[in-house]
Amino acid sequence: MVFSFTVRYLDQSNQPVFIRDISVMMPFVVEGIVDQAVDSLGLVTEPQIPYMVLHDPPGDGSFTALDQAKTICRSLETSFANDESNNTNASLKLGYAGSVGVIVVVDIEIYVEFSGSLSIGDFKMQSKSNETCLTLSKAFSTAADNGFKDGGDLFVGYGYDVAYGVYRQIVVDDDSCKVRIEKNLVYRPIKTPESIREFALDESGILSEIERLQKDVDNTALPVKTRADAQNQIKVWNQVLELNEKNKNTASASLDPNISFSGGTGGFTRTKTLEVSETNTISVEHYIGVTAGLQGVVNIGGSGFSAGYEYATEKRFGKTTAQTNATANALAYTFVDANGGDKFNVDVFRDPMFGTPVFRLKEGTISSCPYEGGYQRDQPKLKHNDSNQDYIVSQGNPVGSSSTFKIDLCNESNETRTYNLALNAASNLNGAVISASGVPLNGNDAGQVYSIPANSCLQDLIIEVKQLSANSPLSYPNLELYLYSPCDEGIQSSVFASVYFGNATSVKDVIDDRTLTVYPNPTSSILNIQLADEMSIHSILLIDAMGRMVDKISTHPTTSQWQMDVDHLSPGMYTLQVQTADKTLVKKVMIQE
Repeated sequence: MVFSFTVRYLDQSNQPVFIRDISVMMPFVVEGIVDQAVDSLGLVTEPQIPYMVLHDPPGDGSFTALDQAKTICRSLETSFANDESNNTNASLKLGYAGSVGVIVVVDIEIYVEFSGSLSIGDFKMQSKSNETCLTLSKAFSTAADNGFKDGGDLFVGYGYDVAYGVYRQIVVDDDSCKVRIEKNLVYRPIKTPESIREFALDESGILSEIERLQKDVDNTALPVKTRADAQNQIKVWNQVLELNEKNKNTASASLDPNISFSGGTGGFTRTKTLEVSETNTISVEHYIGVTAGLQGVVNIGGSGFSAGYEYATEKRFGKTTAQTNATANALAYTFVDANGGDKFNVDVFRDPMFGTPVFRLKEGTISSCPYEGGYQRDQPKLKHNDSNQDYIVSQGNPVGSSSTFKIDLCNESNETRTYNLALNAASNLNGAVISASGVPLNGNDAGQVYSIPANSCLQDLIIEVKQLSANSPLSYPNLELYLYSPCDEGIQSSVFASVYFGNATSVKDVIDDRTLTVYPNPTSSILNIQLADEMSIHSILLIDAMGRMVDKISTHPTTSQWQMDVDHLSPGMYTLQVQTADKTLVKKVMIQE
């Protein structure tokens, strides 16, 4: 740029005595994008990430809801993680599609609409490079009648596929006054129904997704990109669950302290504004098949999968930036519980990352159906005939006869409770006929109902086990009876019995070493258990010389090998029973000092 001006020298009477025209050239640099349109280098999958988390309050009918007709915005940007080559790089740009294979480098929003097919209602998300807004056309909540498990937090968000390209940008270094050209990454969202993957999941739903994706990771017949993307999504889901627990445990901003409510009474609702006070990040890895054009833009590392590479970004969840009707309340939580006798004492805090309420139970809470914390009103305990042992062995029963033993049904709660006694049908694969006090336990119904007074037992209930016919199997190992709360089946207590007829015994069931390998044997610390021929371990029992079960392990998911720690057991001879899908395998194990 050239500036021209005239210089005049004046005498004492202000008359010009000398005039000079001067031109000055001043260099300048215009910062900004060099090429507005760039070529697409390939496709990459952005894992699904939650943009909103609602925490479910205590009380079997309680729920948290976001109100309709609200728009809530917060800062959220994607930036490179561990980027050493380009320290001044800003957040990734979102571009829009030009011609085929071309990305136009201009910021644009991604629109993701959740339709009424989702039981949580209708809402829309709009994401830019540095902000995400959520607009609700209908309220949505954690309520159980929306199809989500009561007591579970609700995670809502989306993932999408993008084409990526590299654009050039002129940058002036203020310290050195030097000019350089940086290469930065631009994303173009692929706006197809299968590309933009919205989700609304509770914690159990996320765990199911992790289990499903792990099968894809392990399936070598699938394309490499499919397996790599599945692995990257698993990493994100694990971060999400860990971060959610951290947010709930460390929430310190008080929102509503000292709330108390009782079961069996009418509920009440509190309304609050939604505010975010803390910045957090979720690290994301991206699989790419080639590296052409990305060197010097991002740090590229090797992949656990062949023929590919990874680069990492961070999703930075910042503070609330805008909210329509800011003085109005955007969220509400309702407390209600149907069970008379339940009582909840609660402090409410604000989730530092998502701004939604977090509920923390206090001393004096009593709950049931389901148990949610505090004092547990349902406390069933099943025992063998006034004994604390939960495993017995009955051998030498004549063929065609029956084996009987007694059990005690106990209630360790400080109030009278009703429990069901049932048979685990999966433990009775050989088809024994089992009854309690003459009434059949079929394993395919809710079982027999018993009302048991507080802190007492119904003693000496007779259990009978017999063969279905003379041609039936002689061995019935690890039969399981359990006493449970009918309104919360997760609260239960079990006893086991192995019943053998004729010459069948647990000792003589020792099998070929090539099927079940146990080593080292003898051992004093770790016992390695290995099955052959693609067999899977469902459960493991370790029984001492007196017939008492000293250890029980259920393997979920099933596996072909397991390590058992036995260094806490007394030296002596033990019987190891390994349950597969269709048989019980038995070995003698010596534990030494």
